[in-house]
Amino acid sequence: MADSAPSNAASAQASNDPKRRRVLLFIVVVLIAQLLIPLRYYAGISEGDDERFSWRMFSTVRLQRCNVNISEQRKGGEARVPVSLKPIVQVAWISILQRFRPSVVEGFLRFRCQTEGVEHVYYDRQCTLPDGTTLPTDHVEIACDSGVISHPSKAATQRKRGASPLTTDVEAQP
Repeated sequence: MADSAPSNAASAQASNDPKRRRVLLFIVVVLIAQLLIPLRYYAGISEGDDERFSWRMFSTVRLQRCNVNISEQRKGGEARVPVSLKPIVQVAWISILQRFRPSVVEGFLRFRCQTEGVEHVYYDRQCTLPDGTTLPTDHVEIACDSGVISHPSKAATQRKRGASPLTTDVEAQP
């Protein structure tokens, strides 16, 4: 019994140590952040199919097969001209375009607008679920002269999570 008294006193002193409290508080804050940050994706706060900060083990997004088609309309031309992505960007960026990360898609469309003679650039993404179900097409386009981008609303990008159907918003970009 005499041996347990000093260890209880040491335990009580350690729990009152301010440094130990700060360390425990830090651990609790990190654990709460690890829990809450992934919830942004499932609550629909994140954009597109950006699963960088989600619990991927609960997601079927990686199982989807998506094809991206980029096309341009040039000055004086009536038809859209397909754009081959492989000579323009690295394979990793093509993969990001397939995941429909809005900032990357919009940046790529603006990049293509810098090409001489291009009036409009169109992005179309068609995805198929593992069960063969075809999802609505994601469509984004930019009018190069005005810089106006039309794209699906956030609700449309959440359709894979059971949200509302595809709608289109028009938004001016500086």
